[in-house]
Amino acid sequence: MSLRVHLQIAGGLLLLLSLAHGGFSRYFGWKQELGRLSLLTRQMFLVHTFFIALTVALLGGLSLFCADSLNTHQ
Repeated sequence: MSLRVHLQIAGGLLLLLSLAHGGFSRYFGWKQELGRLSLLTRQMFLVHTFFIALTVALLGGLSLFCADSLNTHQ
């Protein structure tokens, strides 16, 4: 397989990982855990989780849809 295909596979997997972030809260029981924290700490935790999911999604989209541009080894 070529580097382009590998980049696209990695991009697809990164997009799946970013979508999985939506279910992390339920799976890990964060509602109960975060209920014990102060409001500021809880909001920082949620914003950080969103930021990670967004970054992973953007990198996945870049790898999936712009694999030719990333492939400098042509």
